[in-house]
Amino acid sequence: MFGRVPLLMLTLASMASFFGLQDCNPGDDDGTPDTTAVPTPIPEGMCRNDNDCTQAQICLAPGEFAGCGICYLPENTCSSPSDCTDGYVCAPDTSPCLCAPADVCQASCQTTGCSDGERCGSSGLCETISCTEGTFSCPTLTTCTAGAPGDGCVRWSCSTDVQCGEGNACVEGHCYETYGTCSYLPARPGL
Repeated sequence: MFGRVPLLMLTLASMASFFGLQDCNPGDDDGTPDTTAVPTPIPEGMCRNDNDCTQAQICLAPGEFAGCGICYLPENTCSSPSDCTDGYVCAPDTSPCLCAPADVCQASCQTTGCSDGERCGSSGLCETISCTEGTFSCPTLTTCTAGAPGDGCVRWSCSTDVQCGEGNACVEGHCYETYGTCSYLPARPGL
């Protein structure tokens, strides 16, 4: 009777492998998550990296900009503050898709105000408030890092979904609350 137990266990293991079933309690003996677990299937059109997309597509992380098909020249360019009317400042155009960097006349934040997470600087431009100043907490799956660009909130690095926590996804090496999206690059005229 005991000779059949290993065969039964082997058969169950083979069936689990065949049907792609995973251990319900993955982890090492020390209780840490098993980061080598087989990745769960993802919905069609969603991705963790470029390999999950068709040959002509790329994987865009949630909120990532696909780029531009064509560039444009900015209006109201300036080279000094005197080129702008009262209530405006000469500052770099941060719009995507510029053909080349340019300064433009922009309304001063002393007139327009700033978005949440920003303050009006002495230059008349909105400045991002850093998380290191303690006025806000970083969003989920990010860490406040001194010296990091922008607001200082840096996305967690990862190599598997398990490292991001239950229900989250590792996309292009960083943790997000959902998978990325497979997308074609925008068409460029003349190509």
